[in-house]
Amino acid sequence: MRAVLNKYDLPFEDRDIINDPAQRQEMMDKSGQPLSPCVEVDGHMLADVSGSEVETYLLAQGLVQPSDRPVGVPLTSRANMR
Repeated sequence: MRAVLNKYDLPFEDRDIINDPAQRQEMMDKSGQPLSPCVEVDGHMLADVSGSEVETYLLAQGLVQPSDRPVGVPLTSRANMR
């Protein structure tokens, strides 16, 4: 997730949903589910997504232009974010 956002130089705010119950509750309230990672883009919640799914969404919405810039990490795994 972070790698994709960094790839396109997009600002983001990390939230500690593991150690901060209020942050976890906010994520669950906004996403309607308990799985992570979640990212909110212009008011649209993408829940339990991989980096490649976020990139696909950003490209489809025209929020970024295609880039071959390497990210240095796998984009298809969610396991490292849970």
